[in-house]
Amino acid sequence: MAVSSSALAGAGLGVSVQSGDPTIFVPVDVGPKFRIESFVFYSHDKSEERLYDPPSPYTLEGVNEATTYELGLGLFGLAPTSENSQVYYGGRLSYRSIKCELRYEGTRQPGLVVTNEETKFDGAAISAVLGFEYRFTEHFSVGGEASITAMNLEGDRDESLESTDTDTNVIFRYRF
Repeated sequence: MAVSSSALAGAGLGVSVQSGDPTIFVPVDVGPKFRIESFVFYSHDKSEERLYDPPSPYTLEGVNEATTYELGLGLFGLAPTSENSQVYYGGRLSYRSIKCELRYEGTRQPGLVVTNEETKFDGAAISAVLGFEYRFTEHFSVGGEASITAMNLEGDRDESLESTDTDTNVIFRYRF
């Protein structure tokens, strides 16, 4: 079954280009003044450290890993500022999941596990967003946005993560 170009009108793909923010967006302009934009985010960070306390003959090697998944939806009003540019404003709501693992092993006694912890957090994040978008062609645009995000995640060990922060983003979008 072929998909007609009218079925894809207003739909596209976008990607954030900031380092450390690999988010993929799927914008759908419902009309000239409204956009629905789903998004997905994935990140995996790993750091290693080596601890040595002279004159002790023992060293510890540690690994800290954090994996984050986020799936969300944004709703935006669109306000044209010229033929090729527009301001967008609205918000995003998402589900976020973070898994943290911490492992330390003694190097003088191979296999001796000193610490092995895993913690999982999940919950919601909500953002207020204000952005500007410029269309270079009918299909290609670049946007810059600023946001403030509140997050509340519950952990599996009676722990929680709560934060409120600001962010900026640059997004390239391609429309079909």
